[in-house]
Amino acid sequence: MIPVTLNWQRDAAGYRLEDMGRYGKAIVRNGGKWIPTTPLAEHEMLYAEFAGIRTPEHLLAFANRHGYLSHAETTGGGAFYQTETGGFVQRDDGYSGEKVEDLLEAAHLVRQVMIAENSGKKSIALKDARSLTGLLETEDVGHFRLAADKKRGFRFVFKATSLLNAIWIQLAKKAAGGVKFGTCRYCTNWFEKGPGTGKRADSEFCKTSHRVAFNRQQRNKGG
Repeated sequence: MIPVTLNWQRDAAGYRLEDMGRYGKAIVRNGGKWIPTTPLAEHEMLYAEFAGIRTPEHLLAFANRHGYLSHAETTGGGAFYQTETGGFVQRDDGYSGEKVEDLLEAAHLVRQVMIAENSGKKSIALKDARSLTGLLETEDVGHFRLAADKKRGFRFVFKATSLLNAIWIQLAKKAAGGVKFGTCRYCTNWFEKGPGTGKRADSEFCKTSHRVAFNRQQRNKGG
């Protein structure tokens, strides 16, 4: 299978939530040095972590770990923010931001796709399908390139254009491989199960220690 790569970066000083008035909240970088990262190489289940985001605070924590979702740095150094009508307004704090509402919707769509994969129907609600189409149809998700290979001389590599696009590609690869997705009954985090994961398709816990902890918790409630 062709590997997917992403050379990304995050702000060393972190990120914050900023009120943009009628445009809602935004994730904004604090203006530290850019730290180069390779999130796909470091996190095989980045899509599952993103799927667990439900609040602006969860999103901020994710950004502080991995950086912006849609862009690492504003092209040309300017600071622009996209409005609901598709236009752009210039910011005056010197740093670019990303709209919280849009990213929470993206996390919701990732969850719906994972749930649909588990159900076997392979389809999501019409409203979500339209949102997903609008999110992806105009996106340049990445491109193929040749990389040096010691054994074969070269190999094809797919390079993603953003962290959010990389998350969608990572999820698509997992689903194509027959992986199923579950939420742990103890910690509620998403985990992989089924073929190639080391977990049975009917597993209810992400790890053995959480199964033990859950059963102990249930016994204590019953006592």
